[in-house]
Amino acid sequence: FDLLVILPWWVSVIVSISAYIGLNYIAPSITVDNMFLQPMLKALPSLSPIIPLVLLIPAPISAFTSWRKRILLDNQKSIKTIRNLSWREFEELVAEAYRRQGFTVIENTTAGADGGIDVCLKKDGLTHLVQCKNWRTSKVGVKVIREMYGVMTAEHASSVIIIISGFFTQEAKNFAADKPVDLVDGSQLEKLIINVQ
Repeated sequence: FDLLVILPWWVSVIVSISAYIGLNYIAPSITVDNMFLQPMLKALPSLSPIIPLVLLIPAPISAFTSWRKRILLDNQKSIKTIRNLSWREFEELVAEAYRRQGFTVIENTTAGADGGIDVCLKKDGLTHLVQCKNWRTSKVGVKVIREMYGVMTAEHASSVIIIISGFFTQEAKNFAADKPVDLVDGSQLEKLIINVQ
């Protein structure tokens, strides 16, 4: 159920239809020698109206979430409005921006530690890890870049993208210069958002 809420709305519809067909037509036609299992298989059609309906519940939730993320991105006017977002909205904004560029986007929706990975991007057989930092006051230093480079190596990803609403220190830029590490500061993020709106 939780997975269907995250996936596009039409996945719930396909799963629901598949469950209906499976419960109504496939399960009753299966024959087994087990005297307890056979009556259960024959009784499954009685569940065919209930289970598919339950599996449809995530569809409108997923559709609303997708709509909300599109509105979130389209409503951004400048880096000032971006900096006013909560950390969760900032991650959703970044995910939606890459989604509009044709990436398959996997957002980290867990409440616990994420290992530095906020968003995972997939395109052309390559995996790119994204870390989002909506820090308004301080520059992001080399420590964060080193940590994410280590995560990228451990995860065997093609690259890592670190997106912030502020600035990177020169030391951070120097460390990333010859590595598959893309540093996106506030001004670059603003341009990215404008380009995909």
